Amino acid sequence: MTKPGEIVAGVIVGVLVGLAVLWLTVAPDNVSRAEMVSYVEATAIEHLRLLREDIRNVDESLDEVAQRLAAVEAVLSRER
Repeated sequence: MTKPGEIVAGVIVGVLVGLAVLWLTVAPDNVSRAEMVSYVEATAIEHLRLLREDIRNVDESLDEVAQRLAAVEAVLSRER
């Protein structure tokens, strides 16, 4: 006949083994999710940096266009 202490010990061992198996199956997913979040964050930051640089270049180009337009307007107003 099984003693109550052995039953409790068996249940505890079973729960611990179940938790270990669960952890082994879920932990790799969590690591890959964490790595994916890190990758997405890094690439998003890089894309934002490139976008800011592109916006800066467009602003500089627009400033040059505005200066050229002002020069053309000045020339045209002198010719009138």
